[in-house]
Amino acid sequence: MSGKVLKSRKKRGLTPVISTIILSAVVIAVGGAVWAYAQGAATIFAENYINETMSMLDEVIERYSVEHVSNSSNGNV
Repeated sequence: MSGKVLKSRKKRGLTPVISTIILSAVVIAVGGAVWAYAQGAATIFAENYINETMSMLDEVIERYSVEHVSNSSNGNV
């Protein structure tokens, strides 16, 4: 009977190890997925911000452009 008790204890000791490994794998997988999503979203937001900033800069540059103007002595502009 003592042989049966020892075998039973060995099996019970293995279950927490397996559950810990599975739980760790799930946590790492979910963490990796969240990290990848966050990195992708941050990249998209940064690109959009840069594009909008450059667009505003182009508008400001266009507003303040001065064309070549000359004046002649005969009154023609």
